[in-house]
Amino acid sequence: MQFKKISLVLCLAAFSFNVQADWVNNSTKLTASDAKEIAINAARGGRVVDIELERRKGSAYYEVEVKNQGVEHEIKIDATTGRILKHKTENKTAQLNISRDQAKQIALTAVRGGRITDIDLENKRAAAYYEVEVRDARGNEHELKIDAQSGKVFSHKIDD
Repeated sequence: MQFKKISLVLCLAAFSFNVQADWVNNSTKLTASDAKEIAINAARGGRVVDIELERRKGSAYYEVEVKNQGVEHEIKIDATTGRILKHKTENKTAQLNISRDQAKQIALTAVRGGRITDIDLENKRAAAYYEVEVRDARGNEHELKIDAQSGKVFSHKIDD
């Protein structure tokens, strides 16, 4: 009796695996090479640095990362049709007129008597900014965003 149960479980597992493998093969008409070519054309050149086949909600798509002249492209391509589902870019060569030390001074001027607890350079939508966290004398945490080109504080939030 125990042997029959184990055999049944193994048969069901093998069937499930085959069905899933067939689903992947039937739902992906594009090869990884096809997806790379589509992504490189969408990015107008460059090189593929990463490609992954993803599955979500019954459909499959390739997620391709392309770098071209300092710009990173994240492109999602339908694995059946080859249609571009999403194309996001991030410019990694944004101009920096403000140094890290200058951003610290700007933040400390905005929060008198404060102490820098963290500073990060962020690149979003072809613009660079410093995200600076400052703790003031009362223990409140300030988060400032400082444009890395102009030095202007464009966001100042306080968590108490």
